Amino acid sequence: MSNSKSFSAFLKKQACINQMPEFLSLGAYIKIARKRRFISAIQLANNAKINRSTLYFIENGHPGVSMFAYLSVFRELGFFEDILKLIENDVIGKKNYEMKVLVKQSIKEYKL
Repeated sequence: MSNSKSFSAFLKKQACINQMPEFLSLGAYIKIARKRRFISAIQLANNAKINRSTLYFIENGHPGVSMFAYLSVFRELGFFEDILKLIENDVIGKKNYEMKVLVKQSIKEYKL
């Protein structure tokens, strides 16, 4: 019995070490969004087609959860379209791409 308790404590410690603050915040916001919609964890997990334990890991900021699980939860909470808009409006990526194109154009002009 004591071995199982010590192993359990070890796993909890490892989970805390592997957590990143960004995931903790994201999980907390997901949990708040779920509660604001008066959706139980079981309902959300079922609608998102994930296990209840997976939703628990998401809401507690464990970074090892699959992208599919996160996106399924976002879809069920109504955030999927917002995420697509964020990716579409990738300001940094667009600036980097434009700079690369300008550099290539200037190199071609210099060679002529």
